[in-house]
Amino acid sequence: YATAMFARALSLRALDADDAAYEAAGQKGYFGLKELAKGFDDPRPLDAWAVDALARAETRRPPPKK
Repeated sequence: YATAMFARALSLRALDADDAAYEAAGQKGYFGLKELAKGFDDPRPLDAWAVDALARAETRRPPPKK
C-alpha cells in the first residue's frame, strides 16, 4: 500500500494534477495523496518526511459505487 501511495502521489505531482484527479484516486481508496504529493517539495531527506507522511496515510475503504 505504501509503495502504491508514493507512486500515485509522485505521478500526480509530476503531472501537476488538479483536485479532481486526487478525488478520483480517493474514490479508489487512495486518500491523502495531495498531502503526500506536497512532501516531494520538502527539502528534508526523503526518509525523514516519508515516515511522517506514511504515519498520516489513511487506509479507510472508498465509498460504494453508485
